[in-house]
Amino acid sequence: KELIKSVLYNLIDNAAKASSKGQEIFLLYSDTEHGSILSVVDYGIGMDENEIKKVTEPFYMVDKSRSRQNGGAGLGLTLCCEIVNRHGGEISIRSQKGQGTCVSVFIPQKGDNSWSKK
Repeated sequence: KELIKSVLYNLIDNAAKASSKGQEIFLLYSDTEHGSILSVVDYGIGMDENEIKKVTEPFYMVDKSRSRQNGGAGLGLTLCCEIVNRHGGEISIRSQKGQGTCVSVFIPQKGDNSWSKK
């Protein structure tokens, strides 16, 4: 439970760092027959395809100067992925440069692996 809270905290913190002051960040949650999906959506700086591929690598930061100013080390999404993977889930990232980012976390119901076959 505490690890999932830390994933949520990190995703919200990342969205806040990528957004301008006063910009909205949305949290979306839904239950499916196979598990739960939580998405954090921002309309901040966004990322291109190359950055999306690297953003879960240890120590990678999209905006290095902004991350250093805010105390980032480039480990947050790496740890989030590890936590979610250990719960049998997955993280997906959709983003467009200058348009924002949506990070979705899927956690399956206990004992339900049917979602991974789709």
